[in-house]
Amino acid sequence: MEYATLNTKGQIVIPGKLRKKYGLLAGHKVALIEENDRLVLKALNKSHYESLIGTLKGKDSLTAALLKEKKLEKQR
Repeated sequence: MEYATLNTKGQIVIPGKLRKKYGLLAGHKVALIEENDRLVLKALNKSHYESLIGTLKGKDSLTAALLKEKKLEKQR
């Protein structure tokens, strides 16, 4: 288990061992998630974003819906 200390600005330093393990570099984003009585830090690295691909797919794409609406406007 690794430990970190909060500074006066509420900031923590993630230990180097964990930064290396999760590929965290300066400027990378992390999510803070509340789970019951725990605070979980989740790395938002490339694999996180890749896992989201396709999760918002619907019947029609927004582009197709917009083109359809434009076509109907022209017909009016």
